[in-house]
Amino acid sequence: MSFSLLQLSLLCGTAALSAAVLGFVAGWQYGRAEPARTLARARRHLSGLVDALLETMQQAESLSAALGRFPNGRLSTDQTEKIDRRRSRLFSVLADAVKSLTPAPVTEDDETTSTGPTAKPSPKPEPFAVEWVREPVCDRTELPTRGAFETNLANLFDSANRAPTSFGVMLVEIDKLDGLKQRFGPAAADTFVRTTGRMLLHGVRDQDLVCRYTQDTFAVLIPDVGPEAAEQVACTVRDTIRQHRFHVEPTGPEVLVTTSLGLALCHPGENLPLLLGRVGDALRRSRKRGRNQLHLHDGQSVNRCVSA
Repeated sequence: MSFSLLQLSLLCGTAALSAAVLGFVAGWQYGRAEPARTLARARRHLSGLVDALLETMQQAESLSAALGRFPNGRLSTDQTEKIDRRRSRLFSVLADAVKSLTPAPVTEDDETTSTGPTAKPSPKPEPFAVEWVREPVCDRTELPTRGAFETNLANLFDSANRAPTSFGVMLVEIDKLDGLKQRFGPAAADTFVRTTGRMLLHGVRDQDLVCRYTQDTFAVLIPDVGPEAAEQVACTVRDTIRQHRFHVEPTGPEVLVTTSLGLALCHPGENLPLLLGRVGDALRRSRKRGRNQLHLHDGQSVNRCVSA
């Protein structure tokens, strides 16, 4: 059977179209599989895995920046919660990975010398210890009052200088508490304050102290801590409060309650007025920027801790 010129042209066109479609599908499948193959190759070598991680983090940073610049954008509550949960999980996994692969510091007991006597070790500092004064107590929150906070801060300052070691002070202010009071009433606002205090206790470490500072603000003392660990405590507090489902009544609608946080570190040899000025400055930066914000004053500068 012979083909006409028209039939032959249609057959060739169909074959070319089929080849193009198959090529597109194959390319699409290859593009989807390429990141997995890259990751599989990277896992064979530590340096390759680190490079792949840094590249992925750079991409995530670019996407986060693009999200923040999205015109007239507004995240839903579900989207915000998903992003916060993923950020918290990523921070935890990454911190554990870095910690497990970081060599332990060499101590004096580990050092040996093949020539001459070893140098006399310098005296070890006193172990850090502080006894919290937990009275008087605020009737509404059952937390130590501002007076107790000031007493404990002075004691912590003396203990940290003797050790010596650094410590952190954090102020946690409920965002727009007056607006919540006008909308839901004074009794509901008191409920939000008490619940925020409980969430703070869940977010801090066992050795930290939470106090009622003012009507809408709590103060947290974070002993024996460096910048990274202090920031991790503060991020955990912020996320714990943000992710909690606040209600006026158990069966009532959910109410959005967030906080603004200011965190400052005190290093050996510094003074209390300087520390309080730092933490106040950090809180003002967070309050000015908006809801659910955290700023850390490390002694040199004030840095915003972004929720990824």
